[in-house]
Amino acid sequence: MHTLRHSVEWAPRIRAALKEENFLLEFQPIFALDSGAITHYECLIRMRGDGGVLYYPKEFIPVAEAMGLIHQIDFWVVAKAFDLLCGMPDSISFAVNLSGNVFLDENLYRLIQQKLKETEIDPERIVFEITETSAISNFEQTKRMVTNLRSLGCRFALDDFGAGFNLSLIHISEPTRPRLI
Repeated sequence: MHTLRHSVEWAPRIRAALKEENFLLEFQPIFALDSGAITHYECLIRMRGDGGVLYYPKEFIPVAEAMGLIHQIDFWVVAKAFDLLCGMPDSISFAVNLSGNVFLDENLYRLIQQKLKETEIDPERIVFEITETSAISNFEQTKRMVTNLRSLGCRFALDDFGAGFNLSLIHISEPTRPRLI
């Protein structure tokens, strides 16, 4: 009952956030451990709520997946990442997390193709991340989509690779110096 009540409460919020552009991206710098230099930024989605409250993915993504809204969120993230990257220096690249099932949707390819044409950014500046579990569960379709998007010049990474292992977290104590904790 709690899960159902949670979904009933969150589904309209997610639909409204999509309609009213109440999603936003935050950017987490990713550092090379050997040099301490920023290699790229990971796009992290947030949802604005009433009174300026920010909601994190763990609060709305499971409901979006269950209610069939996740592809709309994925498409929003892709479009927004391209639009933002377009106005940044060529040295900056983004890693964009995508849900596993979006790789089954041919509209993803068309959207990325369109955004590459519109923005004229180098496709190597975009790294799409998909979870290891999602990639394996829909292997043939995912492989086909990855191959098609690679033909456009985009790059890919497996997210949560080896998630069953407990790795140390990286804490950024200074802008350019990661520190293992």
